[in-house]
Amino acid sequence: MLRFCTLVDTMTFRFHCDPLSNIPVGVSDQSGTRFRIGARLEQNFPNPFRPETTIRYTLDRTADMSLKIYDVRGAVVRVLHTGVQEAGTHSIQWDGRDDNGRRVAAGAYFYQLQTDDRREAKKMIHLK
Repeated sequence: MLRFCTLVDTMTFRFHCDPLSNIPVGVSDQSGTRFRIGARLEQNFPNPFRPETTIRYTLDRTADMSLKIYDVRGAVVRVLHTGVQEAGTHSIQWDGRDDNGRRVAAGAYFYQLQTDDRREAKKMIHLK
């Protein structure tokens, strides 16, 4: 799916969107030169949450990536995904449990999306 946007009267950019989410994943100028937008991490929903939350992210290309949950000390609490993932919009549910299956304590946590060329993190609040 393509979406168009005209800027400053003379420049037209073509946004290349993910067909499922309609989120832009690339842009090209009039000459056809394409530029990457890169991986994007969205805010989890609901936030704050109890007992589970959904994390959405978009990859502009197939990539080796990881999505991990960290506590406020920086320790890995849960690895939600690691490995190659296809381009597009994806969502993963976190049930508020660590890698050993135990419920985590109420409080602030961070989730981080990492690819070979990008790292992005966001904060979430887990309620009891």
